[in-house]
Amino acid sequence: MTRYQTDANGSGQVVAKCAARRRVDAWDHGAGVYQNHADTAFRLASSLGWTGRWVAGGSPDGSGYVFVNVERPQEGAFFVVPDSYGEG
Repeated sequence: MTRYQTDANGSGQVVAKCAARRRVDAWDHGAGVYQNHADTAFRLASSLGWTGRWVAGGSPDGSGYVFVNVERPQEGAFFVVPDSYGEG
């Protein structure tokens, strides 16, 4: 799951979490909302050694995105939830 938040200085960041680990990346103002969330989610997966081809799709309830490793589905999936900007 990812979410947008601000740090103590008011700077934007994306937080990605799964059962094994958490990752925080600074918000990239040159990228779109979806790209910020996807980049952080993929960096988290990479840091866990999860390799392969990932495919994104909408969650069943429409609240975000699901990333699934289509080559190694046993490694799990995680949700990417859009932030309040309404994009993505």
